[in-house]
Amino acid sequence: MKAFRSVLIALATSSLLMVSCNNAGAPEKLDSFVDKAELNSENYDEKDWLKSQEQYNRLVKKYANSGKEYTEAEKKMAARAMGRYHSLLLKNGIKLSAEYLKELGSILPSYLDGLMEGLSESSDEIGKSLEGSFNSEELEKSIESLGEKLEQIFGGID
Repeated sequence: MKAFRSVLIALATSSLLMVSCNNAGAPEKLDSFVDKAELNSENYDEKDWLKSQEQYNRLVKKYANSGKEYTEAEKKMAARAMGRYHSLLLKNGIKLSAEYLKELGSILPSYLDGLMEGLSESSDEIGKSLEGSFNSEELEKSIESLGEKLEQIFGGID
């Protein structure tokens, strides 16, 4: 009887979880997806990343095209999840780039020179394009934070 009761409780719990997952809105599904991606991304290969990106794109499309008016909290949850996912893509891209650059260490100085030239040539154009698009104080804080994170990431690359 005790075993039957345990099984019954387990079934009820899993049924509740399934129902709550099915009733989750697009922001919650997006957030949950990113949680899982963060946990598993260290083990992703190229095929896993492509599959993950396809699923992510479907979730974002569902969120954007749902026709539902989301609360401020839901909008922030979705935006934060999107940012977290993009950081995973950046980390993966940086990791792959770092591995590639290590292999091609002899070209690194020339590569960095070209990167800096390209960015400096278009910095005015980029600035004009973004002018007035963002709260400059918030943008400045975000850029500073991004710079700090990139320093942490690239600081360990020799």
